[in-house]
Amino acid sequence: MADKNPPSNKAAPNLSGWDRVVRGLLGFGFLFIVVTERVSGNTAFILLLLGLAFLLNAVSGVCMLYKILGVTTCPVPPKKSK
Repeated sequence: MADKNPPSNKAAPNLSGWDRVVRGLLGFGFLFIVVTERVSGNTAFILLLLGLAFLLNAVSGVCMLYKILGVTTCPVPPKKSK
C-alpha cells in the first residue's frame, strides 16, 4: 500500500517572523553597502556573500547553521513524520 504522506525533501522552517525580518534588513543593508561601493576588495566580497546568505535565510525561513546546532526561533514546532 502506498504511503499517504511521503517524506518531503523540504527543510522545516526554523526562523520566526522577527528573525526573518532582521535577516532581510541585514541582507539588504550589506548589499546596499556593496552596491554603493562604500567598501571594496575582500570586505566587499565578504559582505556580498553575507548579504546573499541572509536574504536566502529570510526568504526560505531556514537557517542551516541553526539546523546543525539544533536551534529554532520558529514558534510552531515542525511536524513529526511517522
